[in-house]
Amino acid sequence: MEEKTNEKFIILGLFAVLIGISIIYNNFLTPPLAALFFFYLFYPYRKNILIKRSIVIVGLFLFIWMWIELKYLLMPFAISLFLAYLFDPLIDILSKKIKRGWAVFVFLLFIIGLLVVILIFIIPTLIGQIKNIIELVGKNQQKIMNFFEQKWQILSESKLINADTFSSKIQNFINNLLNQFMSIFSGLTAVFQSIFNILIVPVLTFYLLKDYDNILDWMFDKFSTKKRNKLESGYKRFNMIFGRYIRGVLTDALLVGILTYIGLKIIGIQFGLLIALITMFFTLLPYIGIWISFGISVLIVLTSGGNIVDIIFMAIVYFLIQIIESTIIYPKVVGKMIGIHPVVIMMMLLVLAHFMGIIGFLIGVPLTALLWYFIEQKINKSKEIDEAG
Repeated sequence: MEEKTNEKFIILGLFAVLIGISIIYNNFLTPPLAALFFFYLFYPYRKNILIKRSIVIVGLFLFIWMWIELKYLLMPFAISLFLAYLFDPLIDILSKKIKRGWAVFVFLLFIIGLLVVILIFIIPTLIGQIKNIIELVGKNQQKIMNFFEQKWQILSESKLINADTFSSKIQNFINNLLNQFMSIFSGLTAVFQSIFNILIVPVLTFYLLKDYDNILDWMFDKFSTKKRNKLESGYKRFNMIFGRYIRGVLTDALLVGILTYIGLKIIGIQFGLLIALITMFFTLLPYIGIWISFGISVLIVLTSGGNIVDIIFMAIVYFLIQIIESTIIYPKVVGKMIGIHPVVIMMMLLVLAHFMGIIGFLIGVPLTALLWYFIEQKINKSKEIDEAG
Protein backbone atom coordinates (compact mmCIF):
# COMPACT_ATOMS: atom_id res chain seq x y z
CA MET A 1 0.00 0.00 0.00
CA GLU A 2 2.85 2.34 0.93
CA GLU A 3 4.63 1.56 -2.36
CA LYS A 4 1.51 2.46 -4.36
CA THR A 5 1.18 5.73 -2.42
CA ASN A 6 4.83 6.58 -3.09
CA GLU A 7 4.35 5.75 -6.76
CA LYS A 8 1.40 8.15 -6.97
CA PHE A 9 3.50 10.92 -5.38
CA ILE A 10 6.30 10.20 -7.84
CA ILE A 11 3.88 10.41 -10.77
CA LEU A 12 2.42 13.70 -9.52
CA GLY A 13 5.93 15.03 -8.96
CA LEU A 14 6.97 14.12 -12.49
CA PHE A 15 3.90 15.86 -13.87
CA ALA A 16 4.76 18.96 -11.84
CA VAL A 17 8.37 18.90 -13.08
CA LEU A 18 7.25 18.58 -16.70
CA ILE A 19 4.77 21.46 -16.35
CA GLY A 20 7.44 23.58 -14.67
CA ILE A 21 9.92 22.90 -17.47
CA SER A 22 7.28 23.79 -20.06
CA ILE A 23 6.54 27.12 -18.34
CA ILE A 24 10.15 28.12 -17.65
CA TYR A 25 11.54 27.12 -21.03
CA ASN A 26 8.52 28.04 -23.10
CA ASN A 27 10.58 30.07 -25.57
CA PHE A 28 13.31 27.45 -25.87
CA LEU A 29 11.41 24.17 -25.68
CA THR A 30 11.14 22.33 -29.01
CA PRO A 31 9.06 19.21 -29.80
CA PRO A 32 12.06 16.81 -29.83
CA LEU A 33 13.39 18.25 -26.55
CA ALA A 34 9.94 18.08 -24.94
CA ALA A 35 9.57 14.46 -26.10
CA LEU A 36 13.00 13.61 -24.68
CA PHE A 37 12.14 15.15 -21.30
CA PHE A 38 8.74 13.49 -21.15
CA PHE A 39 9.77 9.96 -22.09
CA TYR A 40 12.90 10.11 -19.93
CA LEU A 41 10.79 10.98 -16.89
CA PHE A 42 7.81 8.71 -17.51
CA TYR A 43 9.14 5.66 -19.38
CA PRO A 44 10.26 3.80 -16.21
CA TYR A 45 6.62 3.96 -15.00
CA ARG A 46 5.09 2.87 -18.33
CA LYS A 47 3.42 -0.19 -16.74
CA ASN A 48 1.17 2.13 -14.74
CA ILE A 49 -2.10 2.47 -16.67
CA LEU A 50 -2.26 6.23 -16.05
CA ILE A 51 1.30 6.75 -17.30
CA LYS A 52 0.72 4.43 -20.25
CA ARG A 53 -2.28 6.45 -21.42
CA SER A 54 -0.48 9.72 -20.71
CA ILE A 55 2.43 8.65 -22.92
CA VAL A 56 0.03 7.95 -25.80
CA ILE A 57 -1.88 11.24 -25.42
CA VAL A 58 1.19 13.42 -24.88
CA GLY A 59 2.98 11.64 -27.72
CA LEU A 60 0.10 12.53 -30.03
CA PHE A 61 0.20 16.19 -28.95
CA LEU A 62 3.98 16.29 -29.39
CA PHE A 63 3.59 14.89 -32.90
CA ILE A 64 1.00 17.57 -33.75
CA TRP A 65 3.28 20.23 -32.24
CA MET A 66 6.24 19.01 -34.29
CA TRP A 67 4.08 18.94 -37.44
CA ILE A 68 3.03 22.57 -36.87
CA GLU A 69 6.64 23.63 -36.34
CA LEU A 70 8.08 21.66 -39.28
CA LYS A 71 5.10 21.32 -41.64
CA TYR A 72 6.88 22.86 -44.64
CA LEU A 73 9.82 20.51 -44.16
CA LEU A 74 7.69 17.43 -43.46
CA MET A 75 5.07 18.06 -46.16
CA PRO A 76 7.01 16.24 -48.95
CA PHE A 77 7.39 13.20 -46.69
CA ALA A 78 3.68 13.25 -45.82
CA ILE A 79 2.67 13.53 -49.49
CA SER A 80 5.08 10.76 -50.49
CA LEU A 81 3.81 8.49 -47.72
CA PHE A 82 0.20 9.08 -48.77
CA LEU A 83 1.04 8.36 -52.43
CA ALA A 84 2.90 5.20 -51.44
CA TYR A 85 -0.09 4.02 -49.41
CA LEU A 86 -2.48 4.96 -52.23
CA PHE A 87 -0.67 3.13 -55.03
CA ASP A 88 0.79 0.17 -53.12
CA PRO A 89 -2.01 -2.24 -54.27
CA LEU A 90 -1.31 -1.34 -57.91
CA ILE A 91 2.43 -1.90 -57.43
CA ASP A 92 1.66 -5.27 -55.80
CA ILE A 93 -0.19 -6.29 -58.97
CA LEU A 94 2.58 -5.04 -61.28
CA SER A 95 5.29 -6.71 -59.19
CA LYS A 96 3.77 -10.10 -60.02
CA LYS A 97 4.92 -9.54 -63.61
CA ILE A 98 8.24 -7.74 -63.04
CA LYS A 99 10.51 -6.93 -60.10
CA ARG A 100 9.03 -4.48 -57.62
CA GLY A 101 11.76 -1.88 -58.16
CA TRP A 102 11.15 -1.86 -61.92
CA ALA A 103 7.38 -1.81 -61.37
CA VAL A 104 7.71 1.32 -59.22
CA PHE A 105 10.07 2.93 -61.76
CA VAL A 106 7.73 2.27 -64.72
CA PHE A 107 4.70 3.50 -62.77
CA LEU A 108 6.37 6.74 -61.64
CA LEU A 109 7.71 7.30 -65.15
CA PHE A 110 4.15 7.03 -66.46
CA ILE A 111 2.86 9.45 -63.79
CA ILE A 112 5.63 11.98 -64.50
CA GLY A 113 4.91 11.74 -68.23
CA LEU A 114 1.21 12.29 -67.55
CA LEU A 115 2.01 15.36 -65.42
CA VAL A 116 4.21 16.76 -68.20
CA VAL A 117 1.34 16.35 -70.68
CA ILE A 118 -1.01 18.10 -68.24
CA LEU A 119 1.44 20.98 -67.74
CA ILE A 120 1.97 21.43 -71.49
CA PHE A 121 -1.56 20.98 -72.83
CA ILE A 122 -4.12 21.33 -70.02
CA ILE A 123 -2.72 23.96 -67.64
CA PRO A 124 -2.31 26.69 -70.33
CA THR A 125 -5.90 26.08 -71.49
CA LEU A 126 -7.14 26.21 -67.91
CA ILE A 127 -5.28 29.45 -67.16
CA GLY A 128 -6.67 30.95 -70.37
CA GLN A 129 -10.22 30.02 -69.38
CA ILE A 130 -9.77 31.53 -65.91
CA LYS A 131 -8.47 34.78 -67.44
CA ASN A 132 -11.45 34.88 -69.79
CA ILE A 133 -13.81 34.31 -66.87
CA ILE A 134 -12.26 37.24 -65.00
CA GLU A 135 -12.66 39.50 -68.03
CA LEU A 136 -16.25 38.40 -68.65
CA VAL A 137 -17.22 38.94 -65.01
CA GLY A 138 -16.58 42.66 -65.44
CA LYS A 139 -18.39 42.83 -68.78
CA ASN A 140 -21.46 40.80 -67.80
CA GLN A 141 -21.77 41.76 -64.15
CA GLN A 142 -24.76 44.04 -64.78
CA LYS A 143 -26.35 41.43 -67.04
CA ILE A 144 -26.11 38.79 -64.32
CA MET A 145 -27.68 41.09 -61.74
CA ASN A 146 -30.49 42.00 -64.13
CA PHE A 147 -31.12 38.29 -64.77
CA PHE A 148 -31.56 37.55 -61.08
CA GLU A 149 -33.61 40.68 -60.49
CA GLN A 150 -36.02 39.74 -63.29
CA LYS A 151 -36.42 36.18 -62.02
CA TRP A 152 -37.08 37.37 -58.49
CA GLN A 153 -39.29 40.32 -59.39
CA ILE A 154 -42.39 38.55 -58.10
CA LEU A 155 -40.80 38.03 -54.69
CA SER A 156 -39.71 41.64 -54.65
CA GLU A 157 -43.22 42.91 -55.39
CA SER A 158 -44.67 40.66 -52.70
CA LYS A 159 -42.16 42.21 -50.25
CA LEU A 160 -40.71 38.79 -49.47
CA ILE A 161 -37.35 40.06 -50.66
CA ASN A 162 -35.95 43.53 -51.28
CA ALA A 163 -34.68 43.98 -54.86
CA ASP A 164 -32.03 46.54 -53.89
CA THR A 165 -30.71 44.33 -51.10
CA PHE A 166 -30.70 41.30 -53.38
CA SER A 167 -28.85 43.21 -56.11
CA SER A 168 -26.27 44.39 -53.60
CA LYS A 169 -25.72 40.86 -52.32
CA ILE A 170 -25.29 39.49 -55.85
CA GLN A 171 -22.78 42.22 -56.67
CA ASN A 172 -20.81 41.52 -53.49
CA PHE A 173 -20.82 37.81 -54.27
CA ILE A 174 -19.47 38.38 -57.79
CA ASN A 175 -16.79 40.73 -56.47
CA ASN A 176 -15.75 38.13 -53.89
CA LEU A 177 -15.66 35.48 -56.62
CA LEU A 178 -13.43 37.73 -58.72
CA ASN A 179 -11.11 38.27 -55.76
CA GLN A 180 -10.87 34.51 -55.26
CA PHE A 181 -9.80 34.03 -58.87
CA MET A 182 -7.22 36.80 -58.53
CA SER A 183 -5.83 35.17 -55.38
CA ILE A 184 -5.05 32.08 -57.45
CA PHE A 185 -2.57 34.04 -59.52
CA SER A 186 -1.10 35.83 -56.51
CA GLY A 187 -0.39 32.40 -55.02
CA LEU A 188 1.73 31.31 -57.99
CA THR A 189 4.80 32.79 -56.31
CA ALA A 190 4.37 30.42 -53.38
CA VAL A 191 4.10 27.53 -55.83
CA PHE A 192 7.45 28.37 -57.40
CA GLN A 193 8.99 28.69 -53.94
CA SER A 194 7.91 25.11 -53.26
CA ILE A 195 9.57 23.72 -56.39
CA PHE A 196 12.09 21.83 -54.26
CA ASN A 197 9.26 19.97 -52.54
CA ILE A 198 7.72 19.08 -55.90
CA LEU A 199 11.01 17.65 -57.15
CA ILE A 200 11.75 15.63 -54.02
CA VAL A 201 8.31 13.97 -53.76
CA PRO A 202 8.87 11.52 -56.70
CA VAL A 203 12.21 10.42 -55.23
CA LEU A 204 10.74 9.80 -51.78
CA THR A 205 7.70 8.08 -53.28
CA PHE A 206 9.94 5.74 -55.28
CA TYR A 207 11.82 4.51 -52.21
CA LEU A 208 8.69 4.26 -50.06
CA LEU A 209 6.81 2.30 -52.72
CA LYS A 210 9.80 0.06 -53.38
CA ASP A 211 10.16 -0.91 -49.71
CA TYR A 212 6.57 -0.35 -48.52
CA ASP A 213 5.92 -3.96 -47.46
CA ASN A 214 9.38 -4.24 -45.88
CA ILE A 215 8.77 -1.07 -43.87
CA LEU A 216 5.47 -2.46 -42.56
CA ASP A 217 7.12 -5.77 -41.61
CA TRP A 218 9.95 -3.91 -39.87
CA MET A 219 7.45 -1.89 -37.83
CA PHE A 220 5.33 -4.93 -36.89
CA ASP A 221 8.44 -6.91 -35.88
CA LYS A 222 9.08 -4.41 -33.07
CA PHE A 223 6.10 -5.84 -31.17
CA SER A 224 5.38 -9.18 -29.55
CA THR A 225 3.56 -11.86 -31.52
CA LYS A 226 0.23 -11.13 -29.80
CA LYS A 227 0.44 -7.38 -30.37
CA ARG A 228 1.74 -7.91 -33.91
CA ASN A 229 -1.32 -9.99 -34.79
CA LYS A 230 -3.61 -7.29 -33.39
CA LEU A 231 -1.77 -4.54 -35.26
CA GLU A 232 -1.83 -6.47 -38.54
CA SER A 233 -5.53 -7.19 -38.11
CA GLY A 234 -6.22 -3.52 -37.34
CA TYR A 235 -4.17 -2.35 -40.32
CA LYS A 236 -6.01 -4.73 -42.65
CA ARG A 237 -9.34 -3.43 -41.37
CA PHE A 238 -8.15 0.18 -41.71
CA ASN A 239 -6.94 -0.49 -45.24
CA MET A 240 -10.20 -2.22 -46.14
CA ILE A 241 -12.30 0.75 -45.02
CA PHE A 242 -10.15 3.86 -45.36
CA GLY A 243 -7.89 2.78 -48.23
CA ARG A 244 -10.66 1.36 -50.37
CA TYR A 245 -12.80 4.45 -49.84
CA ILE A 246 -10.05 6.98 -50.63
CA ARG A 247 -8.92 5.12 -53.75
CA GLY A 248 -12.53 4.64 -54.78
CA VAL A 249 -13.68 8.25 -54.42
CA LEU A 250 -10.60 9.54 -56.27
CA THR A 251 -11.35 7.18 -59.16
CA ASP A 252 -15.03 8.14 -59.00
CA ALA A 253 -14.19 11.86 -59.11
CA LEU A 254 -11.85 11.37 -62.08
CA LEU A 255 -14.48 9.47 -64.08
CA VAL A 256 -17.19 12.03 -63.24
CA GLY A 257 -14.86 14.84 -64.34
CA ILE A 258 -14.19 13.11 -67.67
CA LEU A 259 -17.91 12.48 -68.26
CA THR A 260 -18.72 16.10 -67.39
CA TYR A 261 -16.14 17.41 -69.86
CA ILE A 262 -17.46 15.14 -72.64
CA GLY A 263 -21.08 16.08 -71.92
CA LEU A 264 -20.39 19.83 -71.86
CA LYS A 265 -18.33 19.53 -75.03
CA ILE A 266 -21.26 17.85 -76.81
CA ILE A 267 -23.76 20.59 -75.89
CA GLY A 268 -21.24 23.34 -76.68
CA ILE A 269 -20.78 24.94 -73.24
CA GLN A 270 -17.82 27.30 -72.93
CA PHE A 271 -15.15 26.71 -70.29
CA GLY A 272 -15.91 22.98 -70.26
CA LEU A 273 -12.46 22.09 -68.91
CA LEU A 274 -12.75 24.50 -65.98
CA ILE A 275 -16.28 23.32 -65.13
CA ALA A 276 -15.24 19.66 -65.39
CA LEU A 277 -12.30 20.20 -63.00
CA ILE A 278 -14.57 22.02 -60.54
CA THR A 279 -17.09 19.17 -60.74
CA MET A 280 -14.33 16.58 -60.28
CA PHE A 281 -13.08 18.38 -57.16
CA PHE A 282 -16.49 18.81 -55.53
CA THR A 283 -17.47 15.21 -56.30
CA LEU A 284 -15.06 14.31 -53.49
CA LEU A 285 -17.57 15.86 -51.07
CA PRO A 286 -20.32 13.30 -50.37
CA TYR A 287 -24.01 14.20 -50.78
CA ILE A 288 -23.62 17.95 -51.46
CA GLY A 289 -20.61 18.10 -53.80
CA ILE A 290 -22.52 17.60 -57.04
CA TRP A 291 -24.99 20.38 -56.19
CA ILE A 292 -22.24 22.84 -55.25
CA SER A 293 -20.43 22.16 -58.53
CA PHE A 294 -23.66 22.59 -60.50
CA GLY A 295 -24.35 25.94 -58.81
CA ILE A 296 -20.84 27.19 -59.61
CA SER A 297 -21.23 25.93 -63.19
CA VAL A 298 -24.47 27.90 -63.59
CA LEU A 299 -22.67 31.08 -62.47
CA ILE A 300 -19.84 30.42 -64.94
CA VAL A 301 -22.30 29.88 -67.81
CA LEU A 302 -24.20 33.07 -66.96
CA THR A 303 -20.93 34.99 -66.67
CA SER A 304 -19.79 33.79 -70.09
CA GLY A 305 -22.96 35.07 -71.75
CA GLY A 306 -25.00 31.86 -71.62
CA ASN A 307 -28.78 31.75 -71.46
CA ILE A 308 -31.51 29.69 -69.83
CA VAL A 309 -31.38 27.10 -72.65
CA ASP A 310 -27.69 26.43 -71.91
CA ILE A 311 -28.51 25.98 -68.22
CA ILE A 312 -31.33 23.53 -69.04
CA PHE A 313 -29.05 21.44 -71.27
CA MET A 314 -26.32 21.54 -68.63
CA ALA A 315 -28.82 20.44 -65.97
CA ILE A 316 -29.75 17.46 -68.17
CA VAL A 317 -26.04 16.55 -68.51
CA TYR A 318 -25.54 16.73 -64.74
CA PHE A 319 -28.69 14.70 -64.15
CA LEU A 320 -27.54 11.93 -66.50
CA ILE A 321 -24.04 11.90 -65.01
CA GLN A 322 -25.52 11.71 -61.51
CA ILE A 323 -27.56 8.66 -62.54
CA ILE A 324 -24.51 6.96 -64.09
CA GLU A 325 -22.34 7.82 -61.09
CA SER A 326 -24.81 6.66 -58.44
CA THR A 327 -25.92 3.44 -60.18
CA ILE A 328 -22.77 2.24 -61.97
CA ILE A 329 -19.53 4.04 -61.05
CA TYR A 330 -19.86 4.54 -57.29
CA PRO A 331 -21.07 1.00 -56.42
CA LYS A 332 -18.29 -0.52 -58.54
CA VAL A 333 -15.27 1.56 -57.49
CA VAL A 334 -16.24 2.59 -53.95
CA GLY A 335 -18.76 0.02 -52.76
CA LYS A 336 -21.19 0.39 -49.89
CA MET A 337 -20.53 1.24 -46.27
CA ILE A 338 -22.83 -1.42 -44.83
CA GLY A 339 -24.38 -0.93 -41.41
CA ILE A 340 -24.06 2.85 -41.11
CA HIS A 341 -27.20 4.94 -41.26
CA PRO A 342 -26.99 8.03 -43.54
CA VAL A 343 -28.10 10.24 -40.62
CA VAL A 344 -25.04 9.14 -38.62
CA ILE A 345 -22.75 9.85 -41.57
CA MET A 346 -24.27 13.29 -42.19
CA MET A 347 -23.94 14.21 -38.52
CA MET A 348 -20.26 13.19 -38.49
CA LEU A 349 -19.63 15.08 -41.74
CA LEU A 350 -21.07 18.28 -40.29
CA VAL A 351 -19.06 17.93 -37.07
CA LEU A 352 -15.79 17.17 -38.87
CA ALA A 353 -16.39 19.93 -41.43
CA HIS A 354 -16.87 22.40 -38.57
CA PHE A 355 -13.52 21.51 -36.97
CA MET A 356 -11.46 20.48 -40.00
CA GLY A 357 -13.04 22.28 -42.95
CA ILE A 358 -13.01 20.55 -46.32
CA ILE A 359 -10.64 17.84 -45.04
CA GLY A 360 -13.37 16.81 -42.61
CA PHE A 361 -15.77 16.29 -45.51
CA LEU A 362 -13.20 14.24 -47.42
CA ILE A 363 -12.33 11.82 -44.61
CA GLY A 364 -15.71 11.90 -42.86
CA VAL A 365 -17.19 8.73 -44.36
CA PRO A 366 -14.21 6.36 -43.86
CA LEU A 367 -13.50 7.81 -40.42
CA THR A 368 -17.12 7.27 -39.41
CA ALA A 369 -16.92 3.69 -40.69
CA LEU A 370 -13.76 3.06 -38.66
CA LEU A 371 -15.25 4.54 -35.48
CA TRP A 372 -18.42 2.53 -36.03
CA TYR A 373 -16.37 -0.64 -36.42
CA PHE A 374 -14.38 -0.05 -33.20
CA ILE A 375 -17.54 0.81 -31.25
CA GLU A 376 -19.16 -2.42 -32.44
CA GLN A 377 -16.03 -4.36 -31.46
CA LYS A 378 -16.13 -2.89 -27.94
CA ILE A 379 -19.85 -3.61 -27.59
CA ASN A 380 -19.44 -7.21 -28.77
CA LYS A 381 -16.49 -7.71 -26.43
CA SER A 382 -18.51 -6.38 -23.48
CA LYS A 383 -21.38 -8.72 -24.37
CA GLU A 384 -19.02 -11.70 -24.46
CA ILE A 385 -17.63 -10.78 -21.02
CA ASP A 386 -21.14 -10.37 -19.59
CA GLU A 387 -22.28 -13.69 -21.05
CA ALA A 388 -19.16 -15.46 -19.78
CA GLY A 389 -19.69 -13.96 -16.32
